[in-house]
Amino acid sequence: MIYRRTMSVMGSLILLFGWLSVSPAQAENAKLQELITKLRENPRYDANIRVEIIKYVQSMRVKPPMPEGLDEAMGKAKYILNNGEDKQAFANAAAAYREASLLAPWVADIYYNLGTMREKAGQTTNALIDYNLYLLARPNAPDKKAIKEKIGAMEYASHTTFKDILSPGQGKMVLIPAGEFTMGSPVSTGGWNEQPEHKVYVDAFYMDKNLVTQLDWMEYCKASGVDAPIDEGPNFPVYGITWAQADAYAKWAGKRLPTEAEYEKALRGGTTTKWFCGDDPDQLAEYAWYGVNSNHEVHEVGQLKPNPYGLYDIIGNVSEWCSDWYGDQYYKDSPEKNPQGPNKGGDKVLRGGWAYSDANNIRSAYRIRNNPTWFHGDNGDWFGLRCVMDPSPDDPAVKKTKKSKNK
Repeated sequence: MIYRRTMSVMGSLILLFGWLSVSPAQAENAKLQELITKLRENPRYDANIRVEIIKYVQSMRVKPPMPEGLDEAMGKAKYILNNGEDKQAFANAAAAYREASLLAPWVADIYYNLGTMREKAGQTTNALIDYNLYLLARPNAPDKKAIKEKIGAMEYASHTTFKDILSPGQGKMVLIPAGEFTMGSPVSTGGWNEQPEHKVYVDAFYMDKNLVTQLDWMEYCKASGVDAPIDEGPNFPVYGITWAQADAYAKWAGKRLPTEAEYEKALRGGTTTKWFCGDDPDQLAEYAWYGVNSNHEVHEVGQLKPNPYGLYDIIGNVSEWCSDWYGDQYYKDSPEKNPQGPNKGGDKVLRGGWAYSDANNIRSAYRIRNNPTWFHGDNGDWFGLRCVMDPSPDDPAVKKTKKSKNK
């Protein structure tokens, strides 16, 4: 009995001295490494975790040493810039600086360099994040005023703020009110598969304000083990996906793909003109990345003006899968309320056009279709998605729109 008590006391003392042998600096560095691991494993909340790391390092009693490999990563970015200063070089340098930021995500200079490269590469929203992180990591920066002015301009251009980006569950969906609209085109305007022009009633639904992004897709890939087809940046739309992949993502997100009727109603935004911005295509470049202004490249989401319902990139950039099977003559027999498309078919509907499209191919009524197993078409068009969701029966926003309509 005495022996067992003695061993128990000795064990407690060993644990106590072992705990005391870990210095405060070691404990802090261990916590920092946990946060860095968390950053690498949770790309969906990248900005949030970086904020957490920066604040934690600022609270540390002993500042952490610079990690091995940081100079090499920074040198790689400088080497890229020394061998070219075009948009692609800036994007490549940004990727190198981002790798450096995963090694030392508390260092202000990395965020400044990363923001500069992304700004020059046209990655506005990402640059907005980087410049905010720079000011957080260096609150007394000598160029604070100039950086804040940059941030203000970027917030205006990207229609978002750093606070919005950090807030999970921000207003990412738009309520499309229930109601009737005219679907299709008159004989004098559209293609034969857009006729006859006909009245359709659609129940209220929510639609994603933006295209599903590569950041959204990365979270899905992590959860489901699916590979990401494209890797250009978190705020670029995901594209190069099949209909089945788009449908699987929507279900995973607790949403669904829109019907063709829902898509056209949302796209039109209450308008009856060729394009939601009017019958004159001269204004299209303010709203859509298409053949005139895209340089035949996909662009970050939310960079141009939204349609009347507040939806960004609803035309141009990448084509969007709908839930319907495609039918050439479907409009002749489609139901007047909530049409779901033909019961079967060979192709699925796509809507919205893409970065290669001409003005005619991003009209509100323009229809295309493709094999659901393909991830892009023959004309350079790439397929992406945005999701919709049915509102709950007691949704206050839906009740509000019904009440205002009855006044």
